[in-house]
Amino acid sequence: MLPQVDMKYIPGSKNGAADALSRSSNFFPDVNGSIEDDERHEPLIKPSRTLRQTTIDYPTKSSLLQAVTTRSMAQQTPPNPMSTPSPTTLPSMAPPLSSQILDFSHDKLRAEQQHDAIIVDKIRLSQQKVNPSYLISDGILNKIVLTKHGPTPLPYLPSSLIPDILFAHHDHPLGSHFGIDRTYHHLREKYYWPKMLESVTNYIQSCPQCAQFNIRRQKPPGHLQPIPPPNEVFQVIGLDWWGPAPEESADGNKYVLVITDFLSKYVIAAALPASNAANTAKTLLEDFILHQGAPDCVITDQRTHFANELITAFTQMLGTKHIFSTSFHPQTNGQVERFNATFCQQLSKYCSSNHENWDHYLKYIIYAYNNTKHATTNYTP
Repeated sequence: MLPQVDMKYIPGSKNGAADALSRSSNFFPDVNGSIEDDERHEPLIKPSRTLRQTTIDYPTKSSLLQAVTTRSMAQQTPPNPMSTPSPTTLPSMAPPLSSQILDFSHDKLRAEQQHDAIIVDKIRLSQQKVNPSYLISDGILNKIVLTKHGPTPLPYLPSSLIPDILFAHHDHPLGSHFGIDRTYHHLREKYYWPKMLESVTNYIQSCPQCAQFNIRRQKPPGHLQPIPPPNEVFQVIGLDWWGPAPEESADGNKYVLVITDFLSKYVIAAALPASNAANTAKTLLEDFILHQGAPDCVITDQRTHFANELITAFTQMLGTKHIFSTSFHPQTNGQVERFNATFCQQLSKYCSSNHENWDHYLKYIIYAYNNTKHATTNYTP
């Protein structure tokens, strides 16, 4: 059975109690009488970035539930000439950041320098003409720094003033929470203290407002998927084509196929007239497989001389796994790419005058490379 409920209609112009919830600009405390964190703390005003609590008298639930005088009810109620409107009581608020007074005068700087043991010692050495890179002017120690205007004496800031200086040039509205570079280059033209860049970097990286509102403009790095190191030599190899050469050799060669073992760093290279699938398969068979056996894994890029039906059928017949590197990411096959830069540089030293015999010196460079200590393994390949 439905409960019996007595309902009574009250016109909206006379129902002031119902409007208390919609017309009140205040809010209820929670069950425990606490308030939200962002209402409990005042704005950040200290360089130490600590939040200062302020006691605020919030209205009680009973006062919020009192009836609100609607416009119709006010028109029907005659004004009381003896009553005076009471000013609205606002919660006490912290002064704005722009009104915070920070003293960076010469008197303040001079007094703080006298309390800094490091600066006092440097003042003594400067008075004895021991260190010419410091200058005392008007009782203030200055460091002579090379700026865009030439050698410039800048006030040596004591450690007690560094937090206030950083606050004024970053948190203050005139600093506007700009980044590390802007803040550092602004400060370095006006003050000096050791490890200024490190101080600015640590201060801005710990700024909660910058961490909350700054937008990351680079894509987040992807998950690293490293290639497992092989257990045996010639188990995993990398292939890559170099070329075309600036000039064709006397034998008609314009390209070099490089084969690198990922464990021993042993290199095999062959100069060839064209970088196609047929030359790839032939060189891999004759110069590598017939001497060292079929590898377990081959890593190449995705260009057509590797990604084709011939190489696919060839690796499947050998039982070799063929892995393609990530597109536009040569670091996947970085060992081969790095050797390409090495042998190209060495070839230039022998072929500076005659570019037609570069393939003649290639085999000598490969021999010298394989018989000298490798920087990674500390052994010869």
